[in-house]
Amino acid sequence: MKNLICLFVLFSFSCLNAQNCTSKWKFDIKTNNLQIAYNPNEPICLKFGKNEKYWISLFGETQHVKGIYAKPLLVNGAPYSGQIEGFYKNDTAAFFIEFMQGIKNGDAAFYDKKGKENRIFYDAGKHPLFVNPHRKPTPRENSGMEVDKPIIYLYPTEKTEISVKLDFNQKQLKHTYPKYNPEKGWNVIAEPNGNLKNVENGKDYYALFWEGESQKRTEIKQGFVVKGESTADFLEEKLAILGLNWRESNEFMMYWLPQMENNNYNLIHFSTEEYTNNYPITITPSPDNFIRVFMVFEQLETAIEIPAQELTPAKRGGFTAVEWGGTKQEKPKF
Repeated sequence: MKNLICLFVLFSFSCLNAQNCTSKWKFDIKTNNLQIAYNPNEPICLKFGKNEKYWISLFGETQHVKGIYAKPLLVNGAPYSGQIEGFYKNDTAAFFIEFMQGIKNGDAAFYDKKGKENRIFYDAGKHPLFVNPHRKPTPRENSGMEVDKPIIYLYPTEKTEISVKLDFNQKQLKHTYPKYNPEKGWNVIAEPNGNLKNVENGKDYYALFWEGESQKRTEIKQGFVVKGESTADFLEEKLAILGLNWRESNEFMMYWLPQMENNNYNLIHFSTEEYTNNYPITITPSPDNFIRVFMVFEQLETAIEIPAQELTPAKRGGFTAVEWGGTKQEKPKF
């Protein structure tokens, strides 16, 4: 059975040109279904005209009892994973929202008509539908291994043009954003503070995204069994050992903690060599240090015995690239 893979590379937000947006869409507020024709390789881009204030308010609602928090967002009848960008009728940006299986996920940016930005990071504490434990698993979640939200940070010592290439079977790729060039990869201008600009279109991005398929799973032979309520303290300690700085660790926690801390136990393994071999990435010029942190975890009802995994402290310095990601596996290999 095929498994899905996702990749994000951290950039800053950028909106599409409003001319690329469509005003030909319908939204059923009873079912939270957005009916629209769109290119699955690009984010959905909506232009608001009539009842502009109402629709933008609906998408931007921050309380889970209203708007698209009432239930997961559907696009053409299916839970939506991807980005949605909205524009006022004067073609200025209104918002940028990311979704995972119909739920607002990670960062979002909202703009008033003067262009002032307000960012929100959606998490389980403030937004209960970030992860809905009562929904039935999707075919994607039942398919075995999926690689979720790896994020790559680039910190050169000076402003540098950098190429990032995914050096594995390109047939695995199903969706990319911005569009991935299989011959050239992604090319960005990186600054020491981590800011990046895409060379191909001159835009700044929050992330480089790809989604694909794999048949690989990780057999966990060593790891850690952690109570759900202790997951935050555990991850803070281990991520520091593995080389993530405060911001990188913080973003890792915001993404994964809602999926882990309410479990009875989590079986956690940090994949290094296996992950690197299965999903090679070439960065040119080559970084002095490339830290890749990939977590595999399984939800457990009761604790099990497993040999403890020994973690090797990572080094930073010079041109440093950092990647973090992970996957949830549904069935333990014991």
